[in-house]
Amino acid sequence: MAVIIIILGFEYRRVLDGVRYFSNKVPIERIYLVYNRRKDVVGYASRRNLKDLGEVLSFAFKQPVRVGVNFSDPAEFFTYLYGIIRREAGKEIYVDITSTPPRLIPLIVLLALIFTNVSIYYVPVRDESKVYPKPGTTIFERWFERIREVEGGIPMLIPLPRSKLETPSPDEVKVLTALLALGGESRSIREIIEFLGYDANEPAVKTRFSRVINRLTEKGYLKITHRSKTKAVKLTEFGRMMALALVKSAKVERTPTSEEEEEYYSEEEAYYYMMY
Repeated sequence: MAVIIIILGFEYRRVLDGVRYFSNKVPIERIYLVYNRRKDVVGYASRRNLKDLGEVLSFAFKQPVRVGVNFSDPAEFFTYLYGIIRREAGKEIYVDITSTPPRLIPLIVLLALIFTNVSIYYVPVRDESKVYPKPGTTIFERWFERIREVEGGIPMLIPLPRSKLETPSPDEVKVLTALLALGGESRSIREIIEFLGYDANEPAVKTRFSRVINRLTEKGYLKITHRSKTKAVKLTEFGRMMALALVKSAKVERTPTSEEEEEYYSEEEAYYYMMY
C-alpha cells in the first residue's frame, strides 16, 4: 500500500495527473492534501486547489486528509510533514512537489533523507507553449521583464543535518561506474568483480566487493535481487545519476583539446574512467 502527500500551491491539473498515474501503478491507501492556511496569494491558490482536488479525488479514492500549514514557517511545515510521514511508517510514501513553493523543497528532500520509505516526484509540463508566452512577442517581453524585476527579501537559510551523504570511496566509484558500463545492472556480484579485472575466486576480493555493494545498497545507490544461487545487482535511479556524475566529472576535470572532446563520455565508456 502507498500514501501520496501533495503540497498544494498554484498547480491543479498536473497534480491530478500525478495521482492518476500512481493509482495505476500501486494501490493508494491514503492521500494527504497539505495546503497553505495563510491568507495571501499562495494561500488563496492553495485553498482553491484544496477544494477542487478534494472534490475530484473523493470520487475515486477515500476522502483526502486535509492538513493546513503555514508555508511561511519552515519549522511548522517540517514538523507537520514529519508527523504525517512518521504516522505512515511501513508504507511507501510519495511526495508530490509539482506545486510546492521552492523554499519548501529542500525541507522535503531532507525528510526523504531521514526516512527511507519516502520518494519525491514532480509532474512536468507536457506542452510549455500552453504555460509561457511565446518568446519574441510583446506579451512575453512584458511578462519576462516583470518576472526578472521581482524584488527579493531576506535570504532564508535551509536547515540541514550535520552529517551529510559521503562522497563515494574509490571502490564504490569502481562498482558504480562498472554497473553503468554494464548497462545499469549485472546478473551477479561475480560479474562485476570480473568486469573490474579482479579474480572472483579470491576470498579476500569477494569479501571486499560484497561489503562495498552492501554499503552502496544501504545508501540507496543499488538494489539487490536474490536469485537461487546469485545476487543480481542493479543501479537505482539515484545510483545511475551518481554514476553518470562520477563519469562526467572525470571528463570535466580534463582540459579539452578540441570541440569534439567537450562532449561527455557515453555510458559504454564509463569503465575506462573508473580509476579516476
